[in-house]
Parts: sequence; structure tokens; C-alpha cells
Amino acid sequence: KIFGGMAPHPQESLTDWGERCLTKKATDRLLSTAMQGVYAGDAKKLSASLLLGHLFRSGREKFKGVIGVEGGMERLISALKEKIIERGGEVRFEEDPRIESIEGPIAICTSASVAAEMLEKISPETAKKIFQIQPLPLVTATAFYRQPTGPRAFGCLVRRGEGLRALGILLNGEIFPGRDEKPSETWIFGGATDPEVVKLNDAEIRELIFKERKIVFGKEDHPVEISVQIWPEALPHYDLKLEEILKDLKSPPNIFLHGNWLGGIGLSRILSRSEKLAAQIKKENPS
Repeated sequence: KIFGGMAPHPQESLTDWGERCLTKKATDRLLSTAMQGVYAGDAKKLSASLLLGHLFRSGREKFKGVIGVEGGMERLISALKEKIIERGGEVRFEEDPRIESIEGPIAICTSASVAAEMLEKISPETAKKIFQIQPLPLVTATAFYRQPTGPRAFGCLVRRGEGLRALGILLNGEIFPGRDEKPSETWIFGGATDPEVVKLNDAEIRELIFKERKIVFGKEDHPVEISVQIWPEALPHYDLKLEEILKDLKSPPNIFLHGNWLGGIGLSRILSRSEKLAAQIKKENPS
């Protein structure tokens, strides 16, 4: 049972909450490391309310576990496109939608920065608030090897202060058996504590993986192939500023906002919010 006295205070950082309710060592070694692995944020700035507040609410949803899409996210997008067309809708790519000329209801399901740009003309005050949300950069590098050489685990997180730049490593063969012909690992760098990593080129990232893999796994295998993706605005920073913004954020009439910057990161949280949002839109627009 979690006692009410442990509920996060408004504008309390994750570090402050951990040191108040746990211990400094537990906060540093467990709590901060775990949350940095999910949110890529700085524990001293992360909002305890946004990350942990739902655990203390009565009637909260039960944790549904970690979920993924068989075949990857591309398959999910393809299935959504097919279903939309099947129901008489349209799917358009590479267009600049001008929502001021579209009759509602309108659901804006984008990153915070894109949502702000779309809202500038019809609700400048809302757009101004959303523009203040800090985006975090990430680098993901998937390294392929001839033979499995890593441990039998889904992956690992790397604690800050260990002299390593990696935030975490995913061992894809253990998470998605049989998806790839070659064993692979996905290394994740960047976030709030190391935004400069996005300036490295592929060769430098390859060398970084080789160096840190030797330290983490004790292995000196060179990958036969490496695929690097740089995401300048990968995730919203779930910091105290975001907590302040979301507290009184209101969207214009008949416009509905959706995205990983509105209270939940991860596919299960996104799908849950999608279901609730669809029900809300239907209720407010019965025709």
C-alpha cells in the first residue's frame, strides 16, 4: 500500500521526492536511473507529479504492462491508414494543414512544437504556452552482430555519473525474438543530460558504442552494420515547467489535443488516451 503522505507535492522534482520519501542512495541508483531510461530527463528537473502522481489517485487505471506492435510501428501506421480509408476517410502525407479553414471537430495528434505552430493563428495564447515545452534530443543506434554476444536480458539502463554517455541498451533479440536475421542491440544516447551527442557523426557513434560496450558487457565485438537515427525533438521534457503548463492548458473549442506531451509516454499510455479522447469527441459531437 502507498500512503498518502508520500504523494508528490506540486512543483516537486523527482530527486526531491525521492530523497523525501526514499533515501538519497535509492533515488540516485534506482529511481533516477529508471525514470531517466523512460523519460530521458534530468531527475533534478523532472516533475514527480507528472511521473508518479497517477500512483496516488483513487480509482486509477491498472497497469497494463509493456506492449509493442508485432512487426513494428510501421505496421501499426499501415493498419490505421487502411482502417481510415475503409471507413470513408482520407489519409494525406506531406501536407501543411491549415486548421483555421477546416470544420471541426479537429484532433491535433502531433509533437508539442507542431501543435503550437498549428494553433498560432486561432489561439496564440495556447500556442505560446505549448512553445515553452522543452523538446529533448535522442540518438538511437542499432548495431548488428554476426553472433549473439550480449547477456540474456531485455536490456539495461546506465546510471548517470558512471562516466558513460549511453542512457540504456535494448537487446532486440530478447525483446522481439526472430524479428531480425542478425542479433542486434539498440543504444540510446542524449536526453536532457547529454544533448550535445546529436552532433556526433556515424563513425563517432560507432566508436562510442565499441568503447562503452566493452565497459558495460566486457565485449570487444565490432558490429557488422549500424543504423543511426538522430531525433532533434524526440521527447518532451517532463519537467516542472511542463507540469506548470499542463495545469491550466485549454484547447480552443472543438479542437482536441493528443500527444506524448500531455501526460503519458509509451504506447500503452498513448492508446489509453486515444480511446478516451475518441469517446469524448463522440460525446461532444453526437451527429
